[in-house]
Amino acid sequence: ENPCGHCGRGSCTSDLFGLPDARAAPKLTSDCPRAHSFSYGHAKKYSANTPSTNVPVFCTLCLPVPPRKSPKVFWKYSMFAHIRSEHPRYWDDLLHTPVNLPEQLALDLAISREELMALGVGGNNSAAPAAATLALAPRRGRKRPLEDSTNIQSNTARVVPRRKT
Repeated sequence: ENPCGHCGRGSCTSDLFGLPDARAAPKLTSDCPRAHSFSYGHAKKYSANTPSTNVPVFCTLCLPVPPRKSPKVFWKYSMFAHIRSEHPRYWDDLLHTPVNLPEQLALDLAISREELMALGVGGNNSAAPAAATLALAPRRGRKRPLEDSTNIQSNTARVVPRRKT
């Protein structure tokens, strides 16, 4: 359910130290033999040289299990399967994407079309456009119907492709 982001096996564990809403980047620990250190802040941003933004993220939909003070940790690309199986009210089967997520979690899970294309999962893949933009939960005091995530403008967590210079 939560394959390792370093080697792909399910037997490794990774954890983040820091709180999900903290300003400072969390610190990663892992028992994976292929684990390596990396800058969390840089790794979560797409670039042509390192297109993958697969980093560990807190699942703020899960309650912390004592003695932990923070929620469970999943690698970003695995979060989609986790949300689908463990938090189905936040999953849209027609769009193949999470919906109505808390804003920070949606931002943490955003994947650009550029990243999908660089990783070879974009193009004609019908699930790719939906995965690239995540619908956020409506803001307080404002009600709106659920919409196709590709049509939402103001409350969509999406990464705008960088212009090449």
